[in-house]
Amino acid sequence: MTVASREPHIVYLRPNTHSLQLAVAEEVTRVELTRRLPDVSFEARDLSAGLPKAPVDCVIVEGSCVADLDPASFDIARGAEDLPPAIRPVVWQGVRLPIGSNQEEHSGWIDLVRRGRIVTVVDNDTRNRLQPLCGDLRIDLHPALGLLLPRVVGMGIAQRRLRSLRETSAYPSEGKPLLMEVVGADASVLKEILLSDPPVNVVSINFTGIPDAVLEALAETLPGRFWMIGGHADLEDLAAAIIGAEVVAARSVSLSVSALAYGSGWLPLSTPGGYGSSGLAESSGAEFRPPIPADQLAAIIQNDPPAKPERSLLGPLQAQLDAHFDRVAQVIEHAAWARRRAPSDLGGEGPKSGQPVDAESFSAGLNALGERRLVQDERDALARREQEMGELMDRLGRAEAEISALTGSRTFLYTEGLRHAWARLLRLTGRR
Repeated sequence: MTVASREPHIVYLRPNTHSLQLAVAEEVTRVELTRRLPDVSFEARDLSAGLPKAPVDCVIVEGSCVADLDPASFDIARGAEDLPPAIRPVVWQGVRLPIGSNQEEHSGWIDLVRRGRIVTVVDNDTRNRLQPLCGDLRIDLHPALGLLLPRVVGMGIAQRRLRSLRETSAYPSEGKPLLMEVVGADASVLKEILLSDPPVNVVSINFTGIPDAVLEALAETLPGRFWMIGGHADLEDLAAAIIGAEVVAARSVSLSVSALAYGSGWLPLSTPGGYGSSGLAESSGAEFRPPIPADQLAAIIQNDPPAKPERSLLGPLQAQLDAHFDRVAQVIEHAAWARRRAPSDLGGEGPKSGQPVDAESFSAGLNALGERRLVQDERDALARREQEMGELMDRLGRAEAEISALTGSRTFLYTEGLRHAWARLLRLTGRR
């Protein structure tokens, strides 16, 4: 791949496997960074493909890669030892460690994390275990990137796709659908839910990449009212499935926060040997229902279904991710600028080592970077104000509709004379 020297070039490294969860993280990252850096070249590659020969300004590693990474055969920071620190920074994004794993299992790649410029995790357990191993390196806790899925697939697009799925019988068109992240051991749980009264329609979603054949074999053992969203569905199908569900039962962090982002009620399911909490409680300070065992799901759906999440939580949580991508974009800009200035014999595009550098041009470049960031910050602030204004207008519209319904009611019309008499009495007594 040939990349123009003036274009910031990002390489996004993902695991060698495919899943909807990974597709969400990749697409959200691409959308957020290209919004901040319109001229950026964003190249997604499987971990096994390694880094390209073209100049790279930043490597972003999807956090679940730690399970696949073999530092002995693949050095993520290849060549960085001979270059200035600003060149080829590494961002570890959304790292999460399986519960019960020990330090020895991860000692091979922990040195690579220490050399990272930015490291984020999605649960407090991972941060508490990583921080002592990384010294002064700052490790930030952020919600999973599924929280920004509505920016990739807007509500209007998701609603149109939901109508299309219903028209083709690919999604239940009646009843109260349960969108559930199903695993092969859920057969008895699903039968209990499907045979409950009142009946529940179950939509199984293959979010984390288990073989679709496992779920297809499971479906053959179940009574009716069972639909499937496969692991290779597109993100519009995922968004449609979330907004169409009465309840989302999620095992993964990303599906939980996506349900929150679309305003759907959700239940976190516990997974033995899985990952820690969604990080929402630690990130927001709010209380969330703890993960429940799958065998309690049927009873909870019938007797204690989850309420719709408070929309006031969404803005502050999304602001944390906005701050993260602002920081990543700034690192990329500085790295691209430094690459163009670095000595050519050390992998940059500037004069060879030992040749004089034009100080005036160097200073002007830094100033231009700063001015560009200020303009982008103003644009982002304006976008946030417009979003807040839109939410206020929605609230105003709902309030006006309620007032209109109230003033048009029979009770309001029948009590008009009484209200006038009451107002006259108040005036006569001097109380008004």
